[in-house]
Amino acid sequence: MDSRSIFVFLFFCILIMSFKESVSTRVTTEANLRTLLWTTNSYDSLVRPDDTVNVTIKLYPMSLLDLDIAEGSMTAVGFFTFEWTDSRLDWSSNAAYSSIITMFTTGKYTWFPSLVLLNSIDELDILMDPDNQNPIRVANDGSCEYLMLKVMKVSCDTYATYYPFDTQTCRLVIASWGYNEAEIAFVTKGVSTSFYIENGEWEYTGDAEKSKAITRGHQQVPTLSFDLTFRRRPIYQVLNIFLPTVMIGFLISGAFVLPPDSGERMGYSLTTLLAYAVYLTMAADSLPTVSLNVAYLSIYLNITVVSGGAVVVLSKIVLSCHHASEDDPIPTFLVKMYTGWAGQLAGMRKMQCFWNKNTKETNVVDVKEQTTESNNEDLETQKEMEINWPIITKFLDKLFFRFFLLITILQQIVFGIIFLYGYLCACNPDS
Repeated sequence: MDSRSIFVFLFFCILIMSFKESVSTRVTTEANLRTLLWTTNSYDSLVRPDDTVNVTIKLYPMSLLDLDIAEGSMTAVGFFTFEWTDSRLDWSSNAAYSSIITMFTTGKYTWFPSLVLLNSIDELDILMDPDNQNPIRVANDGSCEYLMLKVMKVSCDTYATYYPFDTQTCRLVIASWGYNEAEIAFVTKGVSTSFYIENGEWEYTGDAEKSKAITRGHQQVPTLSFDLTFRRRPIYQVLNIFLPTVMIGFLISGAFVLPPDSGERMGYSLTTLLAYAVYLTMAADSLPTVSLNVAYLSIYLNITVVSGGAVVVLSKIVLSCHHASEDDPIPTFLVKMYTGWAGQLAGMRKMQCFWNKNTKETNVVDVKEQTTESNNEDLETQKEMEINWPIITKFLDKLFFRFFLLITILQQIVFGIIFLYGYLCACNPDS
């Protein structure tokens, strides 16, 4: 072995020995510091570090697992950071321990704020349990920091008014357990989404924090709320519920286009009615069973179901007219409807107009004379016109087709505007 190899070997031996000595020195120094802080200074973990301890809380949501508006609950994964200052753990002025910047302890040996997640529906326990071995980071100035990772399932006041274009705000409520507002105070650092992973169904749109005191017995207890707002990504519900119901809505009036002799009219009407009942059931399974707010989609589906039921009844009446005997008299009200405004709306007779566009001023006497002449012409027309059951059947088909088509178009426009408004303004009673 040459001299150069011997030199390298000795250098590494000295380096390893120095490192071991440094580690040993640091371990010994920290052990001495722990003895000083907890034993020599008679540290008591049951005694608060100050008259009023300020606890700073920050929320880091990581992912939204589920937001069930039917159950009224939210399940999310995230962690909190809790920070407070304990002056009894301050060694920054002691030069003997200047090499130690931070060290770790647990709730078994150190005072910590007793906190609970107040609106939890899964686990009702203390967030910082003394038996929990999660470390508390202690800095040389006495500041303490604790991180708590948790799967949180909390109750959530859901509002399905604009479902599936709804926006929900769910709340995480942190409350003191055992200490009142004079003994502990909450300070918020807000919400950080640096670790958040987007959910496929819900879009995270914002957050808000609010602190207040609640009464528990004779004590005022501080609470801190984190309001997380999510807006639904509606494409799934639009493709699987919304668009099919709109298309079926237009099919309702199509029952009166089918020839009465085809024998398919009643089956067609009942099929569309049952299809709507199925979609109503699908929508009802996704909605909360409370009556505080009613979804416009449920109102829309119920209106269409009623329209479908009316089409079934009216189809039966039209078929009865179609199969009526020639000897059966036509009811007077049907004749009046056919020869009146209903016949004009159905397109069976020409529209009568009494307004003369070429005259700027209308004389009341002239209008009465024109009306009388028109009525006389209608009477003469009714006498000359032969009204039979096939004509009545055709008249009712056209009248009902136009009526239900108009109702469907108006329904789509009205509810379309309502849903668009709900989506664009992100309506929520808490927002």
